[in-house]
Amino acid sequence: MTVSSSLTPRGGRYGIGQITAEMDIDPQDWFLTCHFVDDRVMPGTLMYECCLHTLRIYLMRMGWVGEGDQTWCEPVPGVSSGLKCRGQVVETTRTVTYQVSIKELGYRPEPYAIVDALMFADGHPIVEIPNMSVQLAGLSQGKVEALWATALAPKIMVLLSGFFMIPTGLLLLPSVIHRKLLVNPIEF
Repeated sequence: MTVSSSLTPRGGRYGIGQITAEMDIDPQDWFLTCHFVDDRVMPGTLMYECCLHTLRIYLMRMGWVGEGDQTWCEPVPGVSSGLKCRGQVVETTRTVTYQVSIKELGYRPEPYAIVDALMFADGHPIVEIPNMSVQLAGLSQGKVEALWATALAPKIMVLLSGFFMIPTGLLLLPSVIHRKLLVNPIEF
């Protein structure tokens, strides 16, 4: 499996930031073989979750991390989103691409993001998710700043460098970790 991503802090449709992640599809991927016996497709809920995980990678790269089980992701209250599926990921699909454009970033007091996400199969748009949102509950701007001001900051950078190696703006995530993040986050 080949996984690569690009992160552009001032890119995207709104000029606030964009991350694009790409993943090769294998006809034997679990989500194709286990979905339905006679309908081997990637489930729409997994398409949504993959876009959300791509957003989480962007937020982690920004330094929005918390300690242990004190931080969790949840939708931003009051923000309505949608999911429009116009195509499928099937056994013959070779590559999927997740493109997340940041619309809004801030603190309420939790760090939050509102984005528009697109998913492509072999270069063709198949999923649109307007106003996807996430807030990092249990975290605040003060907690983020305090964490980065502690002696833990170098250790966090080492941990993040295991996820993110950034030569000239390219964001790469090791395959095994990326697969767990995208398709089986509960085990990670």
